Amino acid sequence: MIAAQQALRQDLSEELVLQQAKNSGAFSGPIRKNLTQLLDHVGLQQHLGIETTQQLFTEHREMVQMSSVLQQCILNKGKNYAGSAPAMLKNDFLRQHIHDYFIPMVRQLPNALYIPLGKGVNEVLHYIKNLGYLNSNQILDGFPHPSGANAERIKYFLGEKPREQLSKTTNPNLIDQSKARILEKLSQI
Repeated sequence: MIAAQQALRQDLSEELVLQQAKNSGAFSGPIRKNLTQLLDHVGLQQHLGIETTQQLFTEHREMVQMSSVLQQCILNKGKNYAGSAPAMLKNDFLRQHIHDYFIPMVRQLPNALYIPLGKGVNEVLHYIKNLGYLNSNQILDGFPHPSGANAERIKYFLGEKPREQLSKTTNPNLIDQSKARILEKLSQI
């Protein structure tokens, strides 16, 4: 809202006002910090030719398309759909929504990298890959979700917390495998 108000005061076009509002709100706060730390840790910024992935939210916004698999507001029992119940691919309406709105966007970005944040999004991207619209190297899956609820997994992924200090709810082997897979995919870009 603040970004939109500032853009309106600058007498920018409606399109630019909406773009600035979207960029300002996308993954804001701690989620953005965690996300850019994760992406920089694997060296994505080097593959993009920028100093840090933080710049994808500022001077290099043109390099990123932040999007949801479900393009419109979806309500489930009067509340915003949270992405898990019902599973997107097991629900006819949600699966059709993906075909009608998300796949056409994917087709417009044939060389893009996709970074799924969440299990449901990961499943959808692999479904789309199996339909032939993506190849597996385009899907950089396996990052811990950048929300604060995953602080321990994020710290381990970044090498900031040793394995022996992890709680029982964190699976270091899974994180190590995911990280190795991401690094392998990036080495093939």
